[in-house]
Amino acid sequence: GMSATHARARASAPASNVSLSRMPPADPDPTPEAGGEDGGLQEQHGLVQEPVAATAVAPQEVFVPNPTVKEQLNAILREIIEKIVANPHYIKFKDPVSLRDFPEYTKFVAVLGGRMDLGMIVNNCNKKRGGYKLAGGDVEWMGDVRKIGANARQYARKARKTSPVQPRVLALADTMIALAAELDKAVEEEVVRRESDLRRLNPSLNLKRMLGSDQLTAAMAAVAAAPMNEGGDLVPVGWTGVG
Repeated sequence: GMSATHARARASAPASNVSLSRMPPADPDPTPEAGGEDGGLQEQHGLVQEPVAATAVAPQEVFVPNPTVKEQLNAILREIIEKIVANPHYIKFKDPVSLRDFPEYTKFVAVLGGRMDLGMIVNNCNKKRGGYKLAGGDVEWMGDVRKIGANARQYARKARKTSPVQPRVLALADTMIALAAELDKAVEEEVVRRESDLRRLNPSLNLKRMLGSDQLTAAMAAVAAAPMNEGGDLVPVGWTGVG
């Protein structure tokens, strides 16, 4: 038997082995609202910022002056050359003459005021200050086109007389001379096709003076008899249909 004193002492001792499972669970952490860790608190206190709508900015108008009559004329002359360049038959005339293909070209053809290619003519048409003038500019422009063939003939003539040039180079020069003659005709015919546009800008246009009497007659006849492709466009002279 247990004494009464011992029993009273045991009953008054704290229960240190109470099961943890009987303890109430702790409150879970508040789940953050969408928009940040403290989004819920912000919404509770009215601190949520509304998205700011983007303010539309009106585009600034850029003043583009109307092209002058001279600029319009040069634009047509440029378009004619660009159409010719688009024909792979004349691609060799787009850039300066290759010194690899034609050695001593710089010796036989003058640098200043002498050399010419279709790219140079396009650049002349694009010049804001300069370009081809209304009065006589058409003749000057056509002269630049014909200068390409004139330079080819000059090179071949001087190369045969003054320097031992390889037969391959001379044969290529002769090919370029014949091709330049076709180039002249193609440009002349395109001028005839654009006569109404050119005359609208320059009422005093004289195609006979610009192209030459015989060349004008031949160009008009060629344009009248030119075949049409499937798209209804005139087929350029020298077009092979390849490339």
